[in-house]
Amino acid sequence: MIEKVQEALDGKFLGNDTFAGIKDGGINVAGLSKGLTDNQKSAILAKQDEIRKGAFAPFTGPITANDGKVAVAAGTKLDDGAIKSMNFLVKGIDSTLPSK
Repeated sequence: MIEKVQEALDGKFLGNDTFAGIKDGGINVAGLSKGLTDNQKSAILAKQDEIRKGAFAPFTGPITANDGKVAVAAGTKLDDGAIKSMNFLVKGIDSTLPSK
């Protein structure tokens, strides 16, 4: 968001899409539960580092939707456009998406 604010201050705001994640420094793991062990916390932060370095892509199949169907085939890596347009919940989430 710093980049977008600076664009506005400079009078160069484009209003284009910004899709930043861990790799871009847009988000970080925070607020880890006190109930986690030190090993669990270390594993989570290590995975975050892998994502940041491009060594791990979290949206790589197989990914199963909560209806039991394969939503992303094994070995398929979703690009940003596919991630932004996901219309399914993953296995283990006991809910449904709202209808339009």
